[in-house]
Order: sequence, then structure tokens, then C-alpha cells
Amino acid sequence: MIIYSMTINKGGLRRVTESMFKIFDYLENDIEFKIMYFSDSKIEGLDPEKFIFQKLEEGNPELLTDEGMKFISSQIAEKLKPFNVKRIIFESSVYRYWKDFPAKISLDIHILERPLHQALTKNPEAVLIDEVSPDPFYKLLVQMSLVSMKLESIAFNKADHIISNSITTNNDLSKYYKKEVQSKRIDYIPVTTTAKNNSKNFITSDYSINPKFYYFGRFHPQKGLHFLFKEDWNWGKLTIKGFDAKLIKTEKCTNLLKKNIHFLPWSNEQDDLISELAQFDFILFPSIYEPYGLALTEALMLGKICICHDNQSGHNEQVEHMRNGFIIDMKKSDWVDRIKEITQIDRDVLETISMNAKNQVRHTNEFRLSQFAKMIKDLHHDLN
Repeated sequence: MIIYSMTINKGGLRRVTESMFKIFDYLENDIEFKIMYFSDSKIEGLDPEKFIFQKLEEGNPELLTDEGMKFISSQIAEKLKPFNVKRIIFESSVYRYWKDFPAKISLDIHILERPLHQALTKNPEAVLIDEVSPDPFYKLLVQMSLVSMKLESIAFNKADHIISNSITTNNDLSKYYKKEVQSKRIDYIPVTTTAKNNSKNFITSDYSINPKFYYFGRFHPQKGLHFLFKEDWNWGKLTIKGFDAKLIKTEKCTNLLKKNIHFLPWSNEQDDLISELAQFDFILFPSIYEPYGLALTEALMLGKICICHDNQSGHNEQVEHMRNGFIIDMKKSDWVDRIKEITQIDRDVLETISMNAKNQVRHTNEFRLSQFAKMIKDLHHDLN
């Protein structure tokens, strides 16, 4: 039997992993395959013959201790005892709970720790996020990334099979993990979105006079929020969705509101996200590193005008400047001037860019699932 282990949490990873629930539609009945999902709470309505729930409280530091890891590992072993599990497919963040499980390992890459660590250390200005956060978030994450890289290295060494989610990840594997991946099977299965093309207007009628900007994502130094926080947006309006304003120091939150920066909490409902995206003119993607960028894919699919930081990773893989979006260097002091110039571009030009954005999203979710199912069939055949 093959077990696919995945973490269900808020944000892009949840939207990627929940789409995997449909994988059974692409598999024959004779394929011995189950999904074990890690989540704060059980998801109702899932077939217990196909899905195994493992409780994992997001952000609980006790689960990162030796005792906590042993506790989760013992629960996993007990739940899988009735099955002859020969291969586990998982992403590296949950390796700590599988490291002693007696099975072959497939590593499903969502993000790579070495290029992420390099992006954080090469962008020390990202520490500005600590000025608005009650906790030293940037410094803590840089330290934690050292531990994550060690765990990731162990996972790479044990795995005999790698699943890559983007061309950027393929390139990073060659650059940062050449020794670990040599002679191992690598399957490229691209990240996709379940969002559908949108026929609504991509932009409001007064976009050049009162432009409305939107960011959606996690509160994380990787996401480049420091670029947004240090600027004054009173010439337009910036709405940030993805975390509660309580994550911001009270006095700093007041200062950000004076800069016309507003906050919305996260919602896991994709319909809510799509309806909100339709209300804004320009979608900002300031991340300093992205292995691909599902949020960007979703915005492009909806024909939104996307303005991305030139991070030499996932943004550049998806967006060609002035064709289906915009790439600008937000590390330069005049990057906001570049955005102001974009807001003055003729509507006809922006409409063409919007259409290109919709048409150039290359892979559907159905394509991803069919490729994943083909891989599972191959792995299952090899086990037998």
C-alpha cells in the first residue's frame, strides 16, 4: 500500500492539498492507496476507507520536542498497523513524524529550505517585519530554518524518489541539492489551481485616479511584506488579506492605517477569495522567494493585473513583463514610481495583458491529478 501524507492548514498549501482529495477519481480500484491528512480537526464527509485523520495542532511547540514527535509517530504507527504500507509520499515539513517508519520514501516538495534560507539572509531588510510584529519573527525564522534544513537533508537522504512542483524547484534541486538527488527518480508535477477563468471586468473604471491594490498571503518574512509596510499608500489604497491585524503591534497598526493600509483575516473559502479579488485593480506579489506561487497562479487565472517582485524564482517562471503581468525590482528605491506608471497605462493595453494572463496559465488541476495518478500507478507497480 502507498500512503500519501499531507498537511492541511490555511493558505496556499491547503488549497493545493485539498485538491488531492479528488485523486481517487483517477485511480483504479485495485490500487492500494490512502491519504493520511494532518489537521487541527477532522474533516467531515470523507470516506474512512480512503482517508485517515491524524490530529496535529498547527503552531503547537510541544509537537516539535522529542516527546511530541515520538507521540505523533506512535499514533501514526498504530493507525497504519492494519495495512501493509510499503511507500510513504510526504512533504518535508512532516518528515520528523515519519523518519523511523519502515517504508520507502517519496519526497513531495512544496518549498525548499536552502533557497528559502538564502533568500532570507540575502534580504536583511526583511527584518523590518519585526518592527511591526510583537515577536522577533524574522530572527526566529532564520534560526528555525537552520533546523529545518537539517531535517530536510535527512529526508532527502532517505528518499529514493522526488516530486518537483515547478521549473524553479527543478533548477533549485540542481543548484542546491545536486548530491542528494543524483541517481534518484524525479517526477515533475506542476502546482495548479482549481480557480476558473473569470468573465468579470479585470479592473474598475477609475483605476488610474484611485487605484486599489490587494495582497493575499501569510504573515511571513518570505512574503516581502516589508516592501509594502514602509510605503505610504494614500495615493491609492492597499488591502492586505491573510492574517489578523492582531499580529501587528497596536501602535504600528495605527501607523499603517494612516498609510492607507488595511487588513482582512484569512478565509479558506475559495469563493470568498475570488469575489474579493474581483473588487481590486492590481494584485501585488512582493515575495523575496517563491518555489512557484499558487496565489499568483490564481490571480492570473482570473485575469487580474499582477505586479510581482523580481525575485528570480516563481514569479519569473509565471510572468513575462508587460505580456501577462509586470515584474519590477522592489528592492530599488523608486519601485512605487514604477507602480504609479503602471496605473497610468491605457485600458486597452491592460485588457490585453489581462487576457494573456488568463490564457497563459498552463496547467489545469485535472492535468495535475492525472499526472499524480499516473505516478502512483507506476510506484504501485514497482512495489508489486
